[in-house]
Amino acid sequence: MSVHDRELLIWPLTAQPPLQARWIAPANVEHQHNTCFRARKSFRIRGKPSSSVLHIAAESYYRLFVNGIDVGRGPVRGTRAVSFFDSYDITSLLNSGENCLAVAVQSPNLPTFKVAPVETAVLIQIDGDTTITTDQSWQVQIAPDWRSDVPLYTFQIGYMEWHDLRNEPAGWKTGEDNGKWDAAVIVAEDHRIGGKVLLPRDIPALHERRFLPTELSSQAATPRLSDLAETSVAQRMSDEVHLPHLAAPNLLTNLLSNLHPELIEPLADGQGISLIFDFRHEVNGRFEIDITAPAGTIMDVGYEEELVNGRLDLTHFSYLFADRYVLREGRQTVSNVFAERGFRYLQIVLRNFDRPVRLHKMEAIERLYPYSERGSFQCSDPLLNKIWSACVQTLKVCSTDTLVDCPWRENTLYFNDMLVAAVTSLQVFGDARIIARCYRLAVSQALANGLLPSAVPVGVLPDMDTDASRIRMTIPSASMLLPSMLEEYLLYTGDEAMVQEFIEPVLKILTTFATWEDVDGLITLPKEYWNMIDWSYPNGSLDGLNTSTLNWMHVGALNATARLLGALGDQRDVSPFKEKAAIISRAIDRGFWDESKQAYIEYFDDEGKPKLISQLSHAAAVLSGELPENRMAASVVAMQSNAFLAPELFKHHLVLRALATQRCGQAALDRIREHWGPIVMSGSSTIWEMNVHQHGKSAFEGAGSICHAFSTTPVDFFQSIILGVRPLEPGFRRCRISPQTLDLDQASGSVPTPMGNLRVAWQRSADEVKLQLEVPHGMIAILDDGREMMVGRHELEVS
Repeated sequence: MSVHDRELLIWPLTAQPPLQARWIAPANVEHQHNTCFRARKSFRIRGKPSSSVLHIAAESYYRLFVNGIDVGRGPVRGTRAVSFFDSYDITSLLNSGENCLAVAVQSPNLPTFKVAPVETAVLIQIDGDTTITTDQSWQVQIAPDWRSDVPLYTFQIGYMEWHDLRNEPAGWKTGEDNGKWDAAVIVAEDHRIGGKVLLPRDIPALHERRFLPTELSSQAATPRLSDLAETSVAQRMSDEVHLPHLAAPNLLTNLLSNLHPELIEPLADGQGISLIFDFRHEVNGRFEIDITAPAGTIMDVGYEEELVNGRLDLTHFSYLFADRYVLREGRQTVSNVFAERGFRYLQIVLRNFDRPVRLHKMEAIERLYPYSERGSFQCSDPLLNKIWSACVQTLKVCSTDTLVDCPWRENTLYFNDMLVAAVTSLQVFGDARIIARCYRLAVSQALANGLLPSAVPVGVLPDMDTDASRIRMTIPSASMLLPSMLEEYLLYTGDEAMVQEFIEPVLKILTTFATWEDVDGLITLPKEYWNMIDWSYPNGSLDGLNTSTLNWMHVGALNATARLLGALGDQRDVSPFKEKAAIISRAIDRGFWDESKQAYIEYFDDEGKPKLISQLSHAAAVLSGELPENRMAASVVAMQSNAFLAPELFKHHLVLRALATQRCGQAALDRIREHWGPIVMSGSSTIWEMNVHQHGKSAFEGAGSICHAFSTTPVDFFQSIILGVRPLEPGFRRCRISPQTLDLDQASGSVPTPMGNLRVAWQRSADEVKLQLEVPHGMIAILDDGREMMVGRHELEVS
């Protein structure tokens, strides 16, 4: 039986244009990895068209040109069950007479954590006055300028780019070259390829912003490159000697002023020139260099987030963060073409040039989801204000066609990260479209048993086959959190129709959990699943163990499912969920409570000896809704005990929330200052992946991310606890206003809701708190004393 169950595919299928085009490709590429090909079609039209809309889909990346004009790139990511097409109005780009459509397509032709190609192919259709569809009349060619036998950049992202611009056929975009072209081969007779559902793009176009470097961090000479064909580019850039050399004293000044190009003279003995540029903050997108160079000049490009002893370390584990471009004669623009790259520092090494090189311009181009920043927060503590700003910047840079974990290392949507990133994105931006898209993508690739692989799409892990990778990358703790994540989405958005789509998948997940229960209802996961709950645990995993945290999460999932069904008006009897939650809660208490420690043991070893006590277990217990009342006080103490294992930044989300529910907001705020404060005080404009047990870039042996969306939980605390705003009914129809002043003198901010922004400000004096509210139309804001505030501005005193 396949590990994938297509019956779980859910997606709105309305407003889908009928596509008659066929998927095409060059012959004999279906089994080739890392293929780049071009396709084009020349055609004549009479008169200027009044309407022409072009639809395009590709396995996996495309760059589209109409009459030589760059129209766009894509598509947005899908999964092995669903893919998407883009639509462009090209009416103004078409001419009366001759026209040419041209597209470059790249596919790793293996599953990564960004694309899930069936095979290398493209589909195009023009609707309107003239109908054009991809078929065997199109011309195709394997791109002679793209090298395919290169290593993976990372297994999550795909292959490095090796582009020899000398071999790119001049004029191919307009049909004016003399290159070798063949007739296209039809690889699928309709718009479904490999059984995938092809859907229209479900989010707006990404926004591009260009900016210049702020500093030239390093100039150096490098040894002559003897083997021009070697593929170990990242290793060479990391290891080669940097010799002192001032290549261009005024290089950055000239690039920034754009007065004239900077001249770089060749060095004796064929030495190269290394330049490291600092863009000040994290970039998720691409670089672009305007350069004049002799033919055969090599430009190696490396990407990193931090300098180490003035250098970039571009090799971590199997990761190789570098691309290579071989330049043609004359002036040209060089850029990473297909996949995004994440970086703050960009290193270029110019090699193999015997005449001067001229740098005209260097830019970074971020390509991000087009958010409007609606949420805000400001308080009397400047440190907390800095943390808010860094969290917002992190969320922006980690939002492309989905939410992603980090731009640099993986650029992957991890479903488990949505626990934090979904709610904090809604609290800052209020845009539900990208969040709904992430959830739908996750469920589209569910295993046959209903569980959700964490990476979306789920690629192939090193030394594993495809099915084994999908199972290994299925983190059951993430699926356990799905009901509460959907409940929160419903409260913040009111999108009942979207949440309704997920009820059957949620019930199927709970059914699978039931098959792993022992006689007491406690769960021990099969060892093939990654029992990853938090990176604070040894090796980030508790594989094959019966753990209190996972079981408390199961209790929470049952109760959240009951609440979710109730909120949707579902007529099913929810009492079995509540009863089962109570039974499991009692079993956890019997099996894991240690009276001498006044805490729950995380797990026991093979000899039955208690191993490890975690703060996270007690947070999950408090949040489950079933913690025995006589254990509450001890659990609150355990969450704050330095003797027990603290979670990393990600799952601190649960600890902060649990503390706040027990009116321990000050303790939670102290945690934020302790773990997030040093990040922003370091000068970082984004929030790190780790800063409890491991720290910043040094985490994961130097591969730690310093821009990670799952670490933005302070946003939630600032809005829901300090401003005191929590939705009580779907879509904020009713919400609670219950600010906790803690050790602050004042705070203010806005919270996005479907009805408009809810604005809150409070100021504390010696004996009172003055509260100002601005409530949007359609909302009822309820104070702690029961007063109900309707639309308009309100000024009042609260205790």
